[in-house]
Amino acid sequence: MRISPIRKYAAQQFVRYFTGSKTTRLVNDWISELESINEALKYEFTQLLARSRELAANNDYVKGFLKRCVTNIVGPDGFTLQSRALKNNDPDDEVNNEIESKWYEWCNRKYASLDQKMSFVEIQKLAVKMWKRDGNVLVRKIINTDDNKFGFSLQLLDIDMLALKYNDELSNGNVVKMGVEYDKSNKRVAYWLYLDKPSNNLLMHYYYNIANGAVRIPSDEILHFYTYEFPDQVLGVPAVTQSLITLHNLRGYDEAAIINARAGAYKMGFIQSQPNAGIVRQFEGQEVDENGNIISEFSPGIIEQLPQGLEFKGWDPSYPNNEYPGFIKAVLRRIATGLGVAYANWVGDLEAVNFSSMRSGLLDERDNWKDDQSSFVEGFLIPIYEEWLKYSIISGQINVSFFDYDRINKPEFIGRRWDWVDPRADIEAKVMAVKNNLITLTDVMAEMGVDFEDYVRRRRKELEKLKEIKLLEQELFSEKPTVKVNNNGNGKASSKLIEELQ
Repeated sequence: MRISPIRKYAAQQFVRYFTGSKTTRLVNDWISELESINEALKYEFTQLLARSRELAANNDYVKGFLKRCVTNIVGPDGFTLQSRALKNNDPDDEVNNEIESKWYEWCNRKYASLDQKMSFVEIQKLAVKMWKRDGNVLVRKIINTDDNKFGFSLQLLDIDMLALKYNDELSNGNVVKMGVEYDKSNKRVAYWLYLDKPSNNLLMHYYYNIANGAVRIPSDEILHFYTYEFPDQVLGVPAVTQSLITLHNLRGYDEAAIINARAGAYKMGFIQSQPNAGIVRQFEGQEVDENGNIISEFSPGIIEQLPQGLEFKGWDPSYPNNEYPGFIKAVLRRIATGLGVAYANWVGDLEAVNFSSMRSGLLDERDNWKDDQSSFVEGFLIPIYEEWLKYSIISGQINVSFFDYDRINKPEFIGRRWDWVDPRADIEAKVMAVKNNLITLTDVMAEMGVDFEDYVRRRRKELEKLKEIKLLEQELFSEKPTVKVNNNGNGKASSKLIEELQ
């Protein structure tokens, strides 16, 4: 094999062609060897999970980030289903309406969750929180017909109920990686789960190759949703992984600054003897601590005279100083970049933002939310919908033949949308684009999180109701607003108001 002159020279002179590959004392703690993602997760995932959960419980910024994820990805009402089944190349309105009606009936907590504690909207919200906090969402699909007329419900599971320390090569050739079993073609075939609470199986978590107490569940009964960063990745990682250490240190720094500020507010001090003061009368103070040290308490507005030969030396710590806010902002901006959120919105710091910067930050952040929504729809909602549709047909809740499953399995989930940053300018731009046939009204409605066909149906009913009460011609379609003049002494004011409106 021919070696390039540059590499040959670099090898001779012990010089790296890429400066990023240098090995010096300054980078001795920097990883230099390749390691597969699964090998890293095998030994580090539980620690990442524990630290992420601790921050989620106790760190203001992480808790706020998770709340923003739920609010912006799921929204208050969850994703809206629109069935797009066709019949002879036209929308099959009868089937679509039936599917949508039955879907929203199933979304009730009576049917959606096995324990009947959460509606499907609540399941979505908790799933997003688990996705970002734990890196993984684990759902068991329950098939039952006892008290569930749809014959299908869901059970959310903590990821630590997976036998994370179970790694083995089975006699049938399958391989278990962190509780997930793969066949020879690297296809998931089963999950090894502790169906009891993980806290009852903590002893097993400390062993490398133990699956005692774990139950093998076929993979078609489990939905495992996470973000892939490598093709063969077995588990996802928490969203705050890259910022765990920084967030932990920032919390310690902030705590130290607050305590120091609190101490400075007290303006404590010490009593010391003056040099060459001669005989000093014993200072008695008010109390003595457990070590025999004299303690003196000072109250606001009190002037005391110290005994001869003693002087008071004040201690007035000035930290945190003016650099404190700037340092906190710099660190949080860096963390916000990694989390994909706008710093000003995340921490509520609107001090130095203007309209342009706010608009730019919001639009970039919303693109990230839309990307998360797309991933959530593809990896979580559609698999659940497909299973629900199958068992709804089998149970007779949807009156179609099972042979039509592929034809009617055409869901579209519309995520929440946000108010325009500059409503007037944005609406005018959309109207102009529609008039010039650059986009359709359906597209504009979808961006607003509204289904066009639903809008048309609701609007038709609304107009019919307005015509029924004879309000339509008077108020909505009149060129000039109809205003009644009050002649009880305010006729002049009312006439002036009419002129202004006209």
